[in-house]
Amino acid sequence: MVRQVVRRGEKSGKRISECRLVSVVLTLDCAEDVKIAEDRGIQQARETKIHRIAWEAFNQGGTLSQEDISDLLLISPKTVKRACIRLKERGLYLPTRGNIDDIGPGISHKSKIIELLIKGYTYSEIVAYTGHCIESIRRYEDGFVKAVYYHIQKKPLNTIRILTNLSEKVIKEYTALYHKYDTDEYRSSLVKMLARFHRFMTEGEKKGGSDDK
Repeated sequence: MVRQVVRRGEKSGKRISECRLVSVVLTLDCAEDVKIAEDRGIQQARETKIHRIAWEAFNQGGTLSQEDISDLLLISPKTVKRACIRLKERGLYLPTRGNIDDIGPGISHKSKIIELLIKGYTYSEIVAYTGHCIESIRRYEDGFVKAVYYHIQKKPLNTIRILTNLSEKVIKEYTALYHKYDTDEYRSSLVKMLARFHRFMTEGEKKGGSDDK
């Protein structure tokens, strides 16, 4: 659904009427929600949905307040507050209007998802844990493996930015994650993630070479 929310950057103490607004598209229901509810319970499904829509709004330049979430999901403000506390205890911070400053300069939700992939979590488990849909998770994984592939090839940062269409900040996060987990414990997982893109690039180079002949 489309909803007008407070634009990111507006101070939390201002009245809504004094704030700039932005229209965002929010996924209130998706197929994964039903499966999570069946496998892990209604509470887990609700928290997954809260996390998802908060980040969807943030990524589109807006912020949801806890009151917005309460209104959108037809649940009480107290229920939203308790859910936010539980999510924070799991290390899943919400970019809501009241706690943007609490998120700080830590790793992004994209990098958090990449960490889970490296640690062997399945797409379904990550959906349940973070609230992000499988399509988004795959997109983050693709961005990670592309950035790392070109990093290993010693491409300059600006070249990687152009080739991947990722921001320099995200590229630096991804390459830092690669070096952090390039250990005996996680190296095989990294190799598997990178192998698919490496094969794609190798096949592309072979085809390109044959066309030039």
